[in-house]
Amino acid sequence: MCPGCRCRHLDPFTPIALTMGSWYVNATNLDVIDVFNREMNRKEQGRGFTFDLDGTPVEKWKSKGLRVHLRSVRCDGADFSGPYWPETLRLFVNGMEKLGTPSHSTSTNAVEPPQMGHVRKEPGFFDLTELLRGGQNRVQILPRINIKQKKEEDGIPPKHFLIGVYVCKQVPWEELRVKTLISMHSACENNGADSRIKAFFEAQ
Repeated sequence: MCPGCRCRHLDPFTPIALTMGSWYVNATNLDVIDVFNREMNRKEQGRGFTFDLDGTPVEKWKSKGLRVHLRSVRCDGADFSGPYWPETLRLFVNGMEKLGTPSHSTSTNAVEPPQMGHVRKEPGFFDLTELLRGGQNRVQILPRINIKQKKEEDGIPPKHFLIGVYVCKQVPWEELRVKTLISMHSACENNGADSRIKAFFEAQ
């Protein structure tokens, strides 16, 4: 599955209704590629990149229960199972900084590096909804990618990421449970498992 699809299907509880933009970040030569416009810009490490988001419909989205999320996945290595962020990341929307859960009292980053001897718990997303205003919004992302360390607690640090902004809808767990049960029941019927289970209990 490609990185873009992995970002879109990252969380079944918040499926994506709209993709606002996505960018490949390559630490090897510090390139940032705008997936939509096919534009490539070379950046200095730590300088990051900026882009504009149209927040005109944000109030309408909020009234429908939609949220604007920032997501990230790695594009190299064998671990394609979930969210993955650069070593550190600072995030600004219209000059206001979005902070994550600090790992220590002096935290100034949305994403902090893993602590020595520990595997970092990757944030699933960052909610930008309340930081957006009507009209154009300037978003600045300052990632720092580990290009020197050969190995961390969870393996070789990734150097390539896809970072995207998506409009998402929260799905109640009851609705997801029903969909899962319907899918499981359909799978059982298709391979004959349903009839074998019934025959087993009838024979007892």
